[in-house]
Amino acid sequence: MSGGYTLSGGDYDRYDRRLVEITVADGRDAGSVLLEEGLAQPWPNSGNPWCR
Repeated sequence: MSGGYTLSGGDYDRYDRRLVEITVADGRDAGSVLLEEGLAQPWPNSGNPWCR
């Protein structure tokens, strides 16, 4: 993220939270990067009790 990023989108969910897509400077989706690096898990997730 320190190399820069862009936000796109801007819809809101049912709790009035803003929904955006984050793209890092090299063009990759930030969520995909987090998954690849093992720092996030796909949703829905049933493998961890803390993530229900």
